[in-house]
Amino acid sequence: MSTADLPLSIGVASSTTDGASWLTAQPVLSPVYTSGQVPMTPATIDVFAGASQLPPGTYSGAVTISAPANSSNVAAVPVTLTVAAAPPPQPQSGTLPLVTAVLNAGSQATSGISPGELLTIFGQNIGPATPVGFTLGADGRVTTVLGGAQVMFDGIAAPLLYASSTQLNVIAPYEIAGSAATSISALFNGTTTLAGAYPVVASSPGIFTLGSGGSGQGAVLNQDGSLNSASNPAPRGSIIQIYFTGQGVTNPTGITGEITGADPKQPILPVAVTIGGANETLDYAGSAPDSVSGLCQINATVPTNISVGDQVPIFITVGSYRSQNNVSLSVR
Repeated sequence: MSTADLPLSIGVASSTTDGASWLTAQPVLSPVYTSGQVPMTPATIDVFAGASQLPPGTYSGAVTISAPANSSNVAAVPVTLTVAAAPPPQPQSGTLPLVTAVLNAGSQATSGISPGELLTIFGQNIGPATPVGFTLGADGRVTTVLGGAQVMFDGIAAPLLYASSTQLNVIAPYEIAGSAATSISALFNGTTTLAGAYPVVASSPGIFTLGSGGSGQGAVLNQDGSLNSASNPAPRGSIIQIYFTGQGVTNPTGITGEITGADPKQPILPVAVTIGGANETLDYAGSAPDSVSGLCQINATVPTNISVGDQVPIFITVGSYRSQNNVSLSVR
């Protein structure tokens, strides 16, 4: 379409598939023309996408242009916005004891804390200079002191899975269940460092990922026990194992710091899994066998009616809380 040197009145509108107002568009107007008119040299339209209030994920919308304005002569331009998860705070090093973040160990996101949840605490000078892995006490449970470091939840010592000067991996005690909030502090070398108060929630599911960053390829095993990957996808109709944390209170009652044996714990809240957009029936949801309390496992059948690919999205819902976006598995 050409109008030579004549101005053209155009209409610009934006829409999103989720109904949210993250997408806007407007024409760039020349001061020599009236409002709504632009010269065809060619016309320029500014498109704005506001991602600051959106959780990580992929969003779709469209910018619709009509010329003349409000006519049936329209063109729709699709718009796709991908919001990546913010990288977790980087560990710091220094002499001042400081806690910089308390994150779900699976999703690497800050959220409410559920009983038994595996957590990662970042900071500086909060543990030993030489990293130490967890040990079991005489009672067969994970010890609460590691390399001189300790973490307290409302004065309750929490089992420690890993300790270094910049990172502590800890299990939230089941004893915080029923509290509105829990106050967390880190102790090392006689110094107590407050991490803050965090709301206690019924569940806080976070899927573990291979990159440990909370997004990308999930920590998933195929039916034969091999690691799921782009080079080793799961067949449709096969059973996979998904590892996560944050299932909340269990039945039988979870024991803080125990090693799960032949007596698996299952969440009291309903659990659902979505694979490739399809809701799937669970074969099992509960504690991972022979693992530390707080590490959870789902066994689910890969739907036969989903599309194959290397980035098939997976979500877990426990009660009213859903796991993070941008976690996937490979399906063939």
